[in-house]
Amino acid sequence: MADIMQELPLSAQIHKALLDNTGDHYNYLALAVRYESAHWPGVASLAGILEIEEAALPALYATACQWSDKISTG
Repeated sequence: MADIMQELPLSAQIHKALLDNTGDHYNYLALAVRYESAHWPGVASLAGILEIEEAALPALYATACQWSDKISTG
């Protein structure tokens, strides 16, 4: 994965989050992973750390999925 990541135009922070599980963006990535896997205790913990209202997460997730679909399909 590290070799492929070098080819992608991503910031250093995104590289750190994806490859090293560190950096400013890692908690957001971890929150998304836990949300997608329905690990609700982890979701609650990370939402608190990130100061995101848990009630807002479904709408935020839906918006992120729509954005992802839009950029991946052009």
